[in-house]
Amino acid sequence: MHSARFFAFAALALIEELGLPRPDVLDTSVGTELFYGHKLTRDRTWEKQIGHHWDRDAVDALLESMPGAFRQDDSEQSRYKISFKLDASLAPNLAEIRRMLREAGLRAKVILSLGMYLDVIPVRGGSDLSIRHLLYKWGFAPEQLLVAGDSGNDEGMLKGRTLGVVVGNHSPELEKLKKLPRIYFAQGHHARGILEGIEYYQFLHNTVIPNDAIE
Repeated sequence: MHSARFFAFAALALIEELGLPRPDVLDTSVGTELFYGHKLTRDRTWEKQIGHHWDRDAVDALLESMPGAFRQDDSEQSRYKISFKLDASLAPNLAEIRRMLREAGLRAKVILSLGMYLDVIPVRGGSDLSIRHLLYKWGFAPEQLLVAGDSGNDEGMLKGRTLGVVVGNHSPELEKLKKLPRIYFAQGHHARGILEGIEYYQFLHNTVIPNDAIE
């Protein structure tokens, strides 16, 4: 298990390799870690919030005994994220995994990506709640933030009241979001899909939300 800043440093290395602007905030480890500025200052308020009722050792022990579950590399593990690769022919489905945790008295959030990568995080964690925390803490309205995703671990973030973009090369887990408001499914893949979403919402000009709805 790596230190809290490992995923942030890994993200920054890729950002620098691609020659992209350095962000003011990094939201890493499936929405369980927040870092600010060049010194990567940790958001300890967020950590205190998500750490409530989180028993990492007990969750880890339960998952390790589960058939068809294979622990991902140490580089994928963190204080608030436990990651496994699943063999779908042997492993329980998500509903059964949630039931196992519940019956063991463990509170956790279970996220599946690309049909095989399982992340288990604190019940108060996740990109949906970390984004909400950032909006509240810094006084931004949801429509001032555009988020983009391609797999199951982006679902929570996309379902907020922010402006969502699902790129064309998304995994099947996100298909169920097609009828939800403020989520645009782009035709373009990867970065092209994000640019398409920016144009759809006119995000860099006077933002419009064609797919909005009153919930």
